[in-house]
Amino acid sequence: MPRAYWLDDFKLSSQLIVIEPSQTEWRRLEDAMEHHQDDEFDMDILHKIYGRSSMIIPHRKYDLLSAEFRRDGHEAYLGSADEQWDAHAALKEAKLVHFSEWPLPKPWVKVTQEKLDKYTPACKNSTIVGQADCSDRDVWLGLRTDFSARREVCCEMAGSY
Repeated sequence: MPRAYWLDDFKLSSQLIVIEPSQTEWRRLEDAMEHHQDDEFDMDILHKIYGRSSMIIPHRKYDLLSAEFRRDGHEAYLGSADEQWDAHAALKEAKLVHFSEWPLPKPWVKVTQEKLDKYTPACKNSTIVGQADCSDRDVWLGLRTDFSARREVCCEMAGSY
């Protein structure tokens, strides 16, 4: 499992898991799912079970959140403050992009244009004077557009969005 690079505390991410299940492990997971706390989700349950014994795979390439393109800093994803962020390169190297961009819903749930506009990444100053760098915005919108083109976007969720 990769670590959840976007959290301050160390926690494993549940977006990608390589596991060799056995009857014992399956029963252990079922029991944890049946007896979890109300504020625990899949990631919390799996971290509780495997957090001390799991081998950690690199989050880069295997666990990129769509919200990364809305962030100002990318040190946690890059693993270094010295590496230069390149939105197009990050997307190209990614094997998995997980749609997670609270408070926006998943892209299969309709959202108002007003709310989408509010959370669309802004263009930033470029290193080239007089030009704007809109790569984060372009990649982020491209992910949502590509998803919508490939999948049906369903109804709005009961006034939530």
